[in-house]
Amino acid sequence: MANSLQLASKTIQNHVWFDSRRQNTWAGLPELPTSEEILGNQISLDSLPHNPVDKARISKEEVLEATYRILREEGKEGLRFSVASYRNAVRAGREQDIRDDDCTFIYTDVYVKSYLFASLIPIVRLSFSTKKATCRVQWQQSTRLTPGMVLAISTAEDRFETICKIATVAQRPFKDGLDQNPPVVDLVWGNPEDAVFDPNLELIMIEARTGFFEGVRHALVGLQHAAETESPLDKYLIGRYSKDTAPSFVHENPSTDLSSLLIEPLSSTPELCNYDILSGVPRLGNRTVLHDSQLEALQRILANELAIVQGPPGTGKTFTTIAAIKVMLSSRAKLENKGPIIVSAQTNHALDQLLSHCIEAGANIMRIGGQTESPEIAQHTIYEIRQRAKRARDPKGRSLQARRNKIIEAIQILVNSVFGDRLVDPEAALEAGVLTQEQCESLRDDSMETTDDHKARGPFSLWLGELVIEARTLRAAQIYDDNVDFIFEDSSPLDEHRLNNNRVDPANIAEEDEDKDRIQGTEVTIQHVWTGRNPSSSRAWRKRAERMLNEVDDLFEVEPQMRGGLYQVIQSKLVRALSRRFTDLLKDYTRVCREIKANRWLLNSQLVFREGIDIVGCTTTGLTKFRGLLAALMPTILVIEEAAETREANITSALYPSLQQLVLIGDHQQLAPRCDVRWLGEEPFNLNVSLFERMVNLGMPYTTLDRQRRMRPQLRAILNQFYPNLTDHPVVLKLAGVPGMGGQNFWFFDHAWPDKTNTENSKMNEQEADMVVQFYAYLVANGASHEKITILTYYNGQRKLVLGKLKKHPLLAGYTFRVHTIDSYQGEENDIVLLSLVRSPQPGAEPAVGFLADQRRAIVAISRARLGFYLFGNLINLITSNEESRQVWGRIWNGFTLQSAAKRSLGLPLVCRNHNEQIWIKELRDWEGSAGGCNRRCGEVRDCGHRCMLKCHPLDHSQLGCSEACPRRLPCGHGCQKLCSQVCYCDCSEFAELAVAKACKTVPADRAIQKARTSAIAWVAIEETTATGPNEESSAYTHGEDGARSTKPRESMRFEEMLIAAGAKPCSILPATTNTLPKHARRLSDFSPSQRENQNITEMQADYIAGVHKRDNVVRRKMDVEKQRSVPKKTTIVDRFCKVRLVDDRRTTGAPHQIQTIFDGEDDQLTTSDPNLLSATDLRLTMGTLKPKSSREPAEEPLIEL
Repeated sequence: MANSLQLASKTIQNHVWFDSRRQNTWAGLPELPTSEEILGNQISLDSLPHNPVDKARISKEEVLEATYRILREEGKEGLRFSVASYRNAVRAGREQDIRDDDCTFIYTDVYVKSYLFASLIPIVRLSFSTKKATCRVQWQQSTRLTPGMVLAISTAEDRFETICKIATVAQRPFKDGLDQNPPVVDLVWGNPEDAVFDPNLELIMIEARTGFFEGVRHALVGLQHAAETESPLDKYLIGRYSKDTAPSFVHENPSTDLSSLLIEPLSSTPELCNYDILSGVPRLGNRTVLHDSQLEALQRILANELAIVQGPPGTGKTFTTIAAIKVMLSSRAKLENKGPIIVSAQTNHALDQLLSHCIEAGANIMRIGGQTESPEIAQHTIYEIRQRAKRARDPKGRSLQARRNKIIEAIQILVNSVFGDRLVDPEAALEAGVLTQEQCESLRDDSMETTDDHKARGPFSLWLGELVIEARTLRAAQIYDDNVDFIFEDSSPLDEHRLNNNRVDPANIAEEDEDKDRIQGTEVTIQHVWTGRNPSSSRAWRKRAERMLNEVDDLFEVEPQMRGGLYQVIQSKLVRALSRRFTDLLKDYTRVCREIKANRWLLNSQLVFREGIDIVGCTTTGLTKFRGLLAALMPTILVIEEAAETREANITSALYPSLQQLVLIGDHQQLAPRCDVRWLGEEPFNLNVSLFERMVNLGMPYTTLDRQRRMRPQLRAILNQFYPNLTDHPVVLKLAGVPGMGGQNFWFFDHAWPDKTNTENSKMNEQEADMVVQFYAYLVANGASHEKITILTYYNGQRKLVLGKLKKHPLLAGYTFRVHTIDSYQGEENDIVLLSLVRSPQPGAEPAVGFLADQRRAIVAISRARLGFYLFGNLINLITSNEESRQVWGRIWNGFTLQSAAKRSLGLPLVCRNHNEQIWIKELRDWEGSAGGCNRRCGEVRDCGHRCMLKCHPLDHSQLGCSEACPRRLPCGHGCQKLCSQVCYCDCSEFAELAVAKACKTVPADRAIQKARTSAIAWVAIEETTATGPNEESSAYTHGEDGARSTKPRESMRFEEMLIAAGAKPCSILPATTNTLPKHARRLSDFSPSQRENQNITEMQADYIAGVHKRDNVVRRKMDVEKQRSVPKKTTIVDRFCKVRLVDDRRTTGAPHQIQTIFDGEDDQLTTSDPNLLSATDLRLTMGTLKPKSSREPAEEPLIEL
């Protein structure tokens, strides 16, 4: 135990205090980019080493160096380019015209505010301005200043000519940070020597939008470590060794317990409990749920140093991995080295899923890295385990904390000598060489009368007298153009990718638990409290003051009006003089923080063994970020899921000396690692080729899983175009169909609607988005759960467009939606997937598909659905743009066509659930009037006894209020004046009195009377003052029961305010009437039978139409004249001819809940406050007549020749 503890301590020390033996080579380069690298020119492509992925290499050194240099270039190139662009614009005299662009964020008026001394790192807190932004920054959604971003900082005077300080974002809290004006952010200096001590030194800060150095930073250091050590797996990196070879611990003892693989473990036989894993694939037959290819993959995982398993979509990669881990855990007892198994995945989400399965398998796990969103996994972080465990004695930790506190105290004393509540201490200025002995002594004149204020502020207070002022540094507040006050900045596709792929998780942005995650520490403010008054408005006084400081021995000889300026000069010189001392203390503090980090890692490694942790999990970034801790655990097995999407550097740098077995699970035919600098991802640098794919290219044996359990066979048949050996598990043979599609569970919808480019330079297709959204609504109306439908698209612009349209759709109010880009959806699945391809050329333009031609993305896109898959795109564009696109989408089209799942001339087939009639949707107008069924009338008898007059609909009648007149006789003796599905009501006084009497039984009389008054009726006419719309002021008049207008107008108010004051909720908008209706119709009898039939007119609508007809320039409504009019405006009404349904809080037994709506002639959509319930009248107004399609079937679609 003592030896292992010493070895762990040495390993951790080597990582924390890493010092390469080869300082003049790539292995000795610093962790962060240097000033010279950022200020220099772009390197020549010829100077970068090549990185071939299809042939063997000379040595491990060659592999590591090539990977390191290419990766470092990718990490710094974006920032170097941004700095160079800014510097060139300044040199050209265009500094005032510089603005943020697609590559660069520029922050000006940057000043140091304070330093935060956290337990592991010193942090500088800066204020800044975003006045170079073209739009207002909405920090709660912005990806600016993401934690881990590397920034370049220069002085406002130098502007990156010779000065370039490197810093990384430590945290970006919103509360008391980004919400301030100016906003504040916390950084860490890359080099303590660059620390700024002067709060008045104006800085400029640049952030590159391309490249993310934090994503490569730890891998670069890991590669340097890997160059210093050896591993049994090194031989595979060169590519000259491609044989299956057992790890040494398996070779020495191949006996393996396979009983965990059995459906009934107790039925295990002795030979399975001690199975020789090197003898071949175990034959378990129906005693296990694993099929043959999974058993073959499991044997490969358990028996080889380098095990590669390809898992096509839906083939159970994770299931197989967990089965192998179970066997590994049962065999750990035989190992001398009891180090934990390390499991890793590319994303936090995938890692959490993997660890959850490990917990289900009975493993004791620990998660390293705090970015989990799973409450279950959160209980297994280092912090939580340490809190539950018995605390170990830590005398070294207490000693280090004492040293840390002592340094903070020294820094505080230093800062107070310049920035404290007192004026500058003359002794400190003397010691720093700012004042001479004579000048210092001249301030100590005991003969002069002093006050308590003078004594409190120090000797300079008497000398300055009334020239002492508060040091309020005037910094320009952020000013935005009035024209863009409500235009907020959107994230670029690269910004979105930074989040989607979980290379970093933005933290502390306006969350309720923000304080919990915020880095805490001792804050030391770097701000002057007092200073001297400027002698004049010109700057000439400063040079004169500097001369006087050099010439005058007795400071009281300085003329009074110059003393304020001279004091400012003394302050500035003292700050510069003490900057070196501050930097030295900062370096001391950084060294102590490193020792604290090393001590914590050592304690955590001991915690792993003390708590009997079986599995330690982290992301692939964490493999290198926490390399010292993980190496100290002496693991022998490393299992990586999503390995084909993981950069080679992240795995190569994680080959710890103790590792004997590396398991790579993934699929090199799906998404590859992303490279932020496009040309570095291509030949000959190949940064987007994973170690998984390179090993496959070099002929390393691997196993492919061949039986899928995800999708219905028809969808698998499309996937067979790329995975010809993929077959089905019996479990997918009886999957349910997609509702409303009559068994047509997949389809290729072809169109020629042109795409366009949005302001973010992302593609979008308006008409395709509308078609997808309408189809989504149709599926939901037919019973598909909105949670079981995912919309995928290649472009972030289309994702935002579709999401916005879904939120506005009247039948989808209150729902949440799953709309994703394809790059962010690998590893996910859902029952129904709608794929929007977007790309379609403008008329006369050349075909273009962009990265739709990428086969890897296409495979991900077509393999996410379980039950139904519907594709929307332009086939001709896909197959004529280029050969690569033709090969990809031609095969996919053939997969649809071979199964008769495409009819280009007819469009999209819908099937009525009630009558089994097929309806074709080809154009957007074909959706008009669709209620989710066919063109027939429903005709069924409702529970209320009325016959349903709606068109065919899939919704149950309990969700659709009856629109017939209510037949009930009320206690007042009159018939109900409402519809059957509405709350009964009568406008007579007797009914109001009965309502008051009933209300008084349960509520105070005054409230009951008020409630009854809100139901009273009065006619209100709103006089039309202009034809411009409802936002103009109008005059309201009350009318008596006979409709006669009174002569006294009510107080002028906005039209929409009157509607809301009446109790209406502005939830929906519909057409009011048409020009074909009678102009003076008042009763239902005034309409002809054909008009009633064609327009679906009810008594209520007839009354409405008569009251609001445009010829009278008046809107009449039943409104509450007593309702208060102080309700704030909630919506904008664009047409005065509206119908308002008043809110009535009363309910009758069995009456369905009603939806309050506003109807308007500008929009033909209906929005409801309850997505599960529509009144029949509302639904009827939305329905038109579907155009019947020809029953003639076109010829079968042709296949694409490939």
